[in-house]
Amino acid sequence: MTINRRCACALISLAVASSAEAQLSDSITEVVGSTDAELDHPRAIAVDDSGTVYVTSQGYHHVLKVAPTGHVTTLIDLTGDGQGNPYLYPMALALGGGGNVYTAGQDSDNAFKIAPDGTITEIIDATGDGAGNSLNQPWVIAADEAGNVLVPGAGSHNVFRIAPDGTITEIIDATGDGTGHTLSRPWGVALDDFGNAYVTGNDSHNAFRIAPDGSITQIIDATGDGSGALLAEPREIAVDGSGNVYVVGEASNNAFEITPSGVITQIIDGTGDGAGNLLELPRSIAVDGAGNVYVAGLLSHNAFRITPSGTITEIIDELGDGAGKALLNPWGITADSEGSSAYVSGWTSFNVFRVELQPIGVWMDLGFGLEGQVGIPVLAGSGLLLANELLSLSLLGAKPSAASWLVVGATSINVSFKGGVLVPDPDLVVALGTDGLGNATADGRWPPGVPSGASFYFQWWIQDSAGPQGLAASNALSVTTK
Repeated sequence: MTINRRCACALISLAVASSAEAQLSDSITEVVGSTDAELDHPRAIAVDDSGTVYVTSQGYHHVLKVAPTGHVTTLIDLTGDGQGNPYLYPMALALGGGGNVYTAGQDSDNAFKIAPDGTITEIIDATGDGAGNSLNQPWVIAADEAGNVLVPGAGSHNVFRIAPDGTITEIIDATGDGTGHTLSRPWGVALDDFGNAYVTGNDSHNAFRIAPDGSITQIIDATGDGSGALLAEPREIAVDGSGNVYVVGEASNNAFEITPSGVITQIIDGTGDGAGNLLELPRSIAVDGAGNVYVAGLLSHNAFRITPSGTITEIIDELGDGAGKALLNPWGITADSEGSSAYVSGWTSFNVFRVELQPIGVWMDLGFGLEGQVGIPVLAGSGLLLANELLSLSLLGAKPSAASWLVVGATSINVSFKGGVLVPDPDLVVALGTDGLGNATADGRWPPGVPSGASFYFQWWIQDSAGPQGLAASNALSVTTK
């Protein structure tokens, strides 16, 4: 490959890159598959702050715990608590405070708490609250740091809150808000930091908020945003730290954001990213601490990330890791709190993938430097990739008074070049010589019109006879626009 030595007076005249498609995923790894453990039809997944992954295995009636090292442990099996309360056909999983894991058995009509020491306790069964309100077909579960747990009954058309002391209360039933907005077949629940509970009605095509005082408000119905984007058969629901609620429509192939003030916005529809990657039959939705939303398409065999500014990027597709491990019918999706990795379960490919994502606004050192006369040159970057904000790149420790080229790309190619690795796909090459100390800088203003969530790559190449083929190279950097 030959670098095109196009010159530019300033670093950022990146009109060529402003329309480039964002590249978010640099690494996709199969965390666990059916060859690693008894994993059959994985559905619900969760990840803790240590990077430990939890996943339900429907066919084996298990919850598996996958350590960052890859070691797999079975937390619960079909024997349930071992006290005669079985655990059958699990589809629900949540992490709560104190390292507790919560899960529900759809066919055993119950839910369990698994403590960090492995103790398993049944926290609710088919009798529900024991006062005549039964539990039937719990498909999902939610928990908070305080130990409150929500368990909905898809077949009993209700939701129970289980307090940390074990008290069970039915907080909503088929009558919904009691004013004509009914609840039918609840399949999604969530808890926020303010004590509010949320539930979707799959057959009633709506969602409700239940306040701590018990008051119930319908927050979205079949009319969706009220401007033509309809909501049909909502499945899962998620809420962020600011109280924004996210609902996915299985049959309407879309997802909505509902603000605390009640403003409803469709954030993705069946066109997916609008670049040919469609969204079909989404069932799961998640949100990370940075406000990025994740949606998986069961029939489109893919998953998307939607940034707070609305940029939509497909982060994984049917090819899975691209090395022979496919993703088929993704059902569960989650992300770590920082938004640096997303996790997707393949329901019929019997596996779970981790998708490593570029953190937004953070400069990442990717390595790949190539040694020259005075060692490996060092490239550092600073500044936020926001419209008209100052961006600075500094090169240190290169050959003094040498010709050099800053290479900028909207995607990475990581190809062998002149004895090293060229990381950016060269959308822009800026010729800038080093000074008498072997240093150089490039400053400029970031152009407007570049979408949030787009990643860019930078690397500096220096003419240096001590390099393997007459060139040395700095480490590569990547950064994602805010």
